[in-house]
Amino acid sequence: MTLVQTARHARPAGRRAVRVAVPGALTTAAAVVGTVPLLIQAVLAMQGYFAQDDFLITYLAAHSSPVSPSFLFQDYNGHVSPGMFLYAWLVTAVAPLNFPVAMVPLLLMRAATVVLFWRLLVRVFGRRWALLVPLAVLSGCVVVLLPTLWWAYAIELVPCQLALVCALHALVSYLRGGGFRPAAYTVGWAVAGLAFYEKALLFAVVLVAVTALLTPGRLPLVTALRAHWRLWLAHAAVVLGFLALHSAVSTTSVRTGAVAGGALLDLTRRVVVDTFLVGVFGGPWRAVHAAGATPSTGVLVFVCVATAALVVGGLWARRARAGLAWALLGGYLLLDVAMVALVRLGQIGPVIGADPRYTADAIVVGALLGAFAFLRPGRDPAPPAWERPLATGLAVAVLAVSTVTLLRLAPEMRFTEARSYVDTASAAVAADPELVVYDANVPDDIMISWFGDDGRASRVLGLLPHPPKFDAQTERLQLLDASGRPHPVTTLQYAVPAATKGPVKDCGWPITATPTSIQLQSPVADRRVVMLDYYTADTGAGVLVTGAVRTPVQFRAGLHRLYVVIDAAYDRVEVSGLGTPVCLAGLLVGIP
Repeated sequence: MTLVQTARHARPAGRRAVRVAVPGALTTAAAVVGTVPLLIQAVLAMQGYFAQDDFLITYLAAHSSPVSPSFLFQDYNGHVSPGMFLYAWLVTAVAPLNFPVAMVPLLLMRAATVVLFWRLLVRVFGRRWALLVPLAVLSGCVVVLLPTLWWAYAIELVPCQLALVCALHALVSYLRGGGFRPAAYTVGWAVAGLAFYEKALLFAVVLVAVTALLTPGRLPLVTALRAHWRLWLAHAAVVLGFLALHSAVSTTSVRTGAVAGGALLDLTRRVVVDTFLVGVFGGPWRAVHAAGATPSTGVLVFVCVATAALVVGGLWARRARAGLAWALLGGYLLLDVAMVALVRLGQIGPVIGADPRYTADAIVVGALLGAFAFLRPGRDPAPPAWERPLATGLAVAVLAVSTVTLLRLAPEMRFTEARSYVDTASAAVAADPELVVYDANVPDDIMISWFGDDGRASRVLGLLPHPPKFDAQTERLQLLDASGRPHPVTTLQYAVPAATKGPVKDCGWPITATPTSIQLQSPVADRRVVMLDYYTADTGAGVLVTGAVRTPVQFRAGLHRLYVVIDAAYDRVEVSGLGTPVCLAGLLVGIP
């Protein structure tokens, strides 16, 4: 006997062979369908950057406490999202203005949503190749993947969708006799979803719909409502509680005037057809933020025909259950339209329906209810032979078309202008650590003018490891241009001079310990730069009084120009010196 044979036959009797489980073909296919879009989104996300609301949210988080109710429950443009602000505080505390650190946890949540959605499909329908199609719709839909490349929206939608899928798992456990605990979990997940996004108000609608579709017999919706009324009462309490909280906290009024019926119909078409249905079939195939952009006639015809075929196919395959599934999906979409109309239609108009952010929440619902329209809940002992190749082909087609669309549209979500602006300003500070910048508004492609004073450079650059000094008293005031590059301030716009010239020839206004009051040519009512031209023999301190604001200043020996940023209402400037006499040769108030 050889040495190898001896070793093989000498294995101890009590030792067991280790078996490695090999995933089946369906599991492998599901892993590919779920993973490929996630990897593509992760690569695209790592090429992106902060923009728009991202800068303000992180700025607020860096200057607030995570246990402050006024921070967590603030009214943010009509949103009350304590979970969003808590998440923003956490990632900002760990790594301020670090986009990968802020984005990676959301990508992991997105991955968890896809995995749990697949497990939900298997729990409800058994292991079927047909399940690859709704999985592909959920994992690869551009309506979800594209807008969640924007961090401020991702922290709303991604945790909310994860909470919905978790609530559906708990619901299935409850309907299978799980008792009180899984029922309570459905309520808890609804609360968790509402902490991030008000679209979680529709969780109860989805839970009722799935319960009805899992209820046998006639009038399943009525039966589901009656049999589980305690659960629906608990969810109604959550909805009413959130609405009461929102009403008490929110001070934002976003609807203006009456909404015409034509505008509502236009909004409905844009949300349901142009965005949701086109997205399900791999669209939108074109820029989604173009004002008034709508799919071409050919695309709309294709989508409408394909949708009609799906509806008819479902009715043919599952009859009453499919009719209920399609009706419930239509009801959910109409509720989506109603929420958009309530908070945005009067302010922006029907064009808002073309924005996928207001429809993305419906994708997980559509994928699940679409599965109910074609498949019988439970394990089908003998699926048809053609199911595997057909489902695989459809899933591949959905992913292929969606991926092409995503790659085509993703560059607009990289926010390269914002990254370039921050990098350029950061390099300028590195070159001049004492850089003082007038805190002006940044370009619209970084923070749109709607932000008003919250769209200033300090909101964008304030969290840099070494930010510039904003609005500090200086003799070298700089203004950042549209690219983030600083330029010296030499003149002021909308300038308000003194009403009269200085009374002393070759000195202007003598500044001593006794305050000198200088009347302006016209009143000033907001933040302006006070530019002082002066000369003095020795360095000394002084005081500048503008309205209710008293500002200490420093006069240096020689001829100088001093810039002081004042945010107040005043019609005269009062100057006094606490040391050597100063000659104030010029005074001008304006904006760089």
